Formats: sequence, structure tokens, C-alpha cells
Amino acid sequence: MNINLKKFKKELLFLPLGGSGEIGLNCNLYHYEGKWIMVDCGIGFTKEIPGVDVIVPDISFIKKYKKDLLGIIITHIHEDHLGAIQHLWQELEAPIYTSHFTATFLKEKLRRTDFLDKVVIREIKEGDKIKLKPFNLEFIGLTHSTVEMNAILIGTKAGNILHTGDWKLDMNPVAGKKSNVARLQELGKNKEILATICDSTNIFSEGDSKSESDLLQSFINIISKEKGAVVCATFASNISRVKTLVKAAKACGRKTCLVGSSLLRIAKVGKETGYLSNGIKFVSDKELKKYKKSEIFILATGCQGENLAALNKIANNAHPKIKLSKKDTVIFSSKMIPGNEKSIMKLYNKLAEKDVKIISEANAFVHVSGHYARNDLVKLYKYTKPQVAIATHGEAMHLAEHKRLAEKCGIQKVLKAQNGGIMLINKESPRIIDIIELTNVAVDGKRLIETSNNVIKERKKILNAGIIFINMIIDKDYKLLRKPTVVATGAYDLNKDKIMKEIFEEDISKAYKKAIKELDIIISKKEKDRDGKKKFSKDEDKQQFIGQIIKAKVNKICLDDMGKKPVLRVEFAITKCKKSFF
Repeated sequence: MNINLKKFKKELLFLPLGGSGEIGLNCNLYHYEGKWIMVDCGIGFTKEIPGVDVIVPDISFIKKYKKDLLGIIITHIHEDHLGAIQHLWQELEAPIYTSHFTATFLKEKLRRTDFLDKVVIREIKEGDKIKLKPFNLEFIGLTHSTVEMNAILIGTKAGNILHTGDWKLDMNPVAGKKSNVARLQELGKNKEILATICDSTNIFSEGDSKSESDLLQSFINIISKEKGAVVCATFASNISRVKTLVKAAKACGRKTCLVGSSLLRIAKVGKETGYLSNGIKFVSDKELKKYKKSEIFILATGCQGENLAALNKIANNAHPKIKLSKKDTVIFSSKMIPGNEKSIMKLYNKLAEKDVKIISEANAFVHVSGHYARNDLVKLYKYTKPQVAIATHGEAMHLAEHKRLAEKCGIQKVLKAQNGGIMLINKESPRIIDIIELTNVAVDGKRLIETSNNVIKERKKILNAGIIFINMIIDKDYKLLRKPTVVATGAYDLNKDKIMKEIFEEDISKAYKKAIKELDIIISKKEKDRDGKKKFSKDEDKQQFIGQIIKAKVNKICLDDMGKKPVLRVEFAITKCKKSFF
């Protein structure tokens, strides 16, 4: 990055750290008069890194300016908008502003951390206006596949930005309020919007978005026809869908059982915030044996084929209380998120092996999107009349199509956001003025490591070609006392492949002796390193030199034999015993 931020102190800048050019990882920064705010801080999912399921945005840039970060505004509860808070908040320590429902949900998530009591979470309501000088923020309610999704009107002396978050125009929501179209129209009428920064994920969906309320009768029709147990997998965060499914099950005379920790969490939050009636009673999986299969409805996590989710355990006969058979039905009340096709199809096949009936949006009306369809976006631009439109949150093809549609709507200046692209937002010449380098960060168990880290690189290499451990037993004079011990995990089974075992032992021994000779020659010449010290005066230096020669030999063997280079580890064990065993 070459930008001098002091030069742009009076300018309105936008910097996405994630979510532009990809789906997930939503994290956006706004700058004005030397101060910053962050809108959303979400996770992404990956199947490309061994041992890692979740990645978080690279916040190294804003960490340098954390004293000027006034707050983190969370638009709604979805993991791709708030899931990184539990991993990154301690590095930022900024107050969080969000709705009551989202705050309640976030606190439940943060109970698993040791810093919940340190986090300042300030609850806001739709229509609230708050000042984080020099920013004036207004929260405008829009509908989505969860409640209390708020677009953020970011006011500055340089102009107003409407950051939409995820949205659609559902005028008959199952839970929560309608989209505040009147406020959007008022802003447009008064020409108050300099720029919209808007979601692009559903840009290829033609027509108008469907209402969540349209699903109830369809679920009743489907469930009422089934004779066995009915299991439904959906996105746990969709409190409206949960409410609809519970209502449909009750109408069909079935008891509802929630299976999966995230569903149990959302039910708790739903009751605490009033979106689920306290009168709704769920049966536990332990109580299912009291009822006939025709009397139960199981709402489960795992609609994307997640390995550890409830539905996958059920499909693999790993759930202790729930077993499915021929007359049972599984409904997938969700869409296939791009990238999850293989895991979902694998789950379908597991269920099909049991002769379980599978119902999805491919063969029945069981899902509506929480994102807008194209006509909704046209309406949004008609209502708000922005001078600038910036497409964000989506892959490259989504952003490009969003740009085309915005231009058709008559907006003069339309741009595509780019992760790391610092965008100057003004009426005259909005543009990307610099690009910072970003690298995604992997949640690797309890730690965070950059995806470019050597640990990740070696893990991928081990997955592809295995790892070979070579142990050399020597005396203090570097005499080899026995044949090398070779363990070739993931590369060779040396217990069965005796020929390769002998090749490794003989060739490594020869390479070792060659290395010792070269080492002796160098030492005899009394050569010195850059610091003026004698070369190989330390055992570590000698072992590193020998190890490199051994690795070169082993790499050649492996390339010639299997066309791959495994990860290699050479260790030395120095013993006082002077007797050679070979």
C-alpha cells in the first residue's frame, strides 16, 4: 500500500476486507476525518485447507488504526456477517452496535469465549440514529431470512452512504417488521444518497422475491401426506423458517424435536426475544421413543452436508436416538450454497441407501431465498436514487451482472468493490485509489494462522504426497551406528514394501557418508561464515548440511518412483554408544 491516509483525511473512503469477489467473509471499513467504522465481521467456509473449515478476514490493516476504530456495526445474525467476532474482537476491542435479537444471539456465541464480559455491545432499534463523530448512523429495517436485519445509513459531511447488508422486499414476513420502504423513498425524494453499497448474491434471480409466508401451506401439504418420520434440515439462523416449520408440524398433528446445537441456540434466543412463543413446546430426542414415527417431526442442522451436523450423523447411523428407514422422509428446506454440492450429494446418497424419501427445492416448494430478486433491486434504486452504486458481496460474476443492471437503472457511476481496494467515494470521480494486500486467516482449532503460512502449505503437501521421517543414530564423532530408521506415512507402506525399505536405507546411508566427506573437506579448509566464525562450528549447522543432502537424495528416489515429493523430516540421535550395528 502506497496511500498516504493523511492526504485523504477529509475524504470518504470505503475498504472491503472480505465479501467482495467472494461469498461470505463480509467485513467492510469506512473512513472519514481520520476515523473508521467497521460494518460486519463474518466468517467464510473452506474445503480446500486440510483440517480447516472456517476462515476469517485479514484485519491486519485496521489493527494499525484500532485507536481510531469507533465501532463495529453488525447488520444481522448470519455467520458470514458476525461469525468472526469471537475470533477477532480481542484484536480490535471496539464497541459493537447491533439489534436486540442479534445482540442476544451474539452473546450466546460469546459465552464459549473467556472475554464476553469485556465486550461492549450496544443495542439499537430500527429507526435509531446514533453519532460516532464524524459519522452519523441510522438503522433502516429491511427483510431477510432472519429478523432485525438493518441497512445502515452512514452520514458524513462528504455525503451519505446506504450500506444495505443482505436484504429483500418481503411485505408479508413471518416474523419481524416489513422492509421500511417509506424511509428509502424519503431518502430518494430528498436526494440524500450519495452512494449505495449493495449485496449482489442473488442478482441472477429473475422477477420478484417470494415471501417467507408463502411456504406454510406448502409444508402442511407435504408433511400431511407422509406416513413415517419427517426430518427437515434448514439454516438454523432462519427463525422465520423455524417458526413456519413448527407451525406446519403442529397443523399435521406432529411433535417437533430440535436436533443440533445451533437450532437449540436459536430457539432459546427466539423465545428470549419474543419471536418464538414461550408456549411452543419441543420434545427432546430422548422422548421420541414415546411416539409413533407418524407423530414426530425432526428439525435438524446439516442442510449443507456438514460432517458434524445432526443430519449427517443421522444418515451415518451415528445418532444415538434417531434412526431412519424406508417410510421416512427428509426435507431440505434450503438452497445448495456454491461449493457445497459434493457434500450435499454425498448426504443425499447416504439417505437414498436407506430408501429414505428426499424432498428439496428441486422437486417441491420448500424454500424461498432471503436475498432479493432482480425486480427488488430495480425498486431499491428507484426508491433511493443514488448518484453512485457500488456492487459488493458476491463473486466476480455477481458483481459484474449487478453493475450491468445498475447501469440499466440509469445510475451514472457504477463500480465493483474489490477486497483490499480502497475506494474514494464522491460525486465527481469515485474510484479505487489503492489496493492493500490481504490474506485470509484460517481458524485452525484454537489458533488463527494465515492461509499462506508454511504450516498450511506443508499440510497440503502431506495430504498430496505424505511425509517421510528419517532418523539417524550417530555417535558424537558423527559415525553412523545403524541403518537409518525410515517411516513413510502416507507415502509408502514400508512394512510390506521391503524393496523400497532397502532402497531408502542403503541410499540414505550412502548420502550420509557423502555428506560427511564433504563436511570434512569444508571444515579442513577452515572456511568462515559471514560473521567471521568457523563454518559448522555448531552441531545444528552440521546436521542441517547433512539433512539437506539426505533430503535431496530421498526426493530423487520419490520423484523417480512415484512422481511426487513428500514432506521430509531428518532427525539426528547422538548416542554415547560407539558400537556400530551394521
